[in-house]
Amino acid sequence: MALLLAAVLATGLVVATTSGGRQAPPPSFRVVGQPAPGPFSNAAHGLPAAAVQAARTFFAGYLAYLYGHGTASQIRDASTQLTAKLPKGPLSISPAGRRLHPRVVRLGAREAAGPALHVTALIGDGIARYPIRTVMAHERGGWETTQLVSPE
Repeated sequence: MALLLAAVLATGLVVATTSGGRQAPPPSFRVVGQPAPGPFSNAAHGLPAAAVQAARTFFAGYLAYLYGHGTASQIRDASTQLTAKLPKGPLSISPAGRRLHPRVVRLGAREAAGPALHVTALIGDGIARYPIRTVMAHERGGWETTQLVSPE
């Protein structure tokens, strides 16, 4: 469900409009949904450096996948159970959606029970800003994303 919602957000917010052969002015950024409670800053204050790096590595691959720039097999720092749930073939992304280049604008987290973190990444793609929530766990000697959590 989270994958579908994120894909809809990533592609459904893209609307190309022209007027008399002229391109409409770029839209302003907007935030969709609310970030997870807890620290939320550009530096991911208080997170272990290894968790921050693993989250950024995961989101680099996952966003490329969501926007049609990569495949599920290229996503790093994700559990095998998570990547097994993702469609293996290319996602059906509109040409306008493929032209976007998403990035993590802010990264924040709050601790969960045990060695897990609830992580929220605020994504900006040039059209919209929206959160993607995940759960990361410290497993097999490093941090990995184990779940995609639906936005509220």
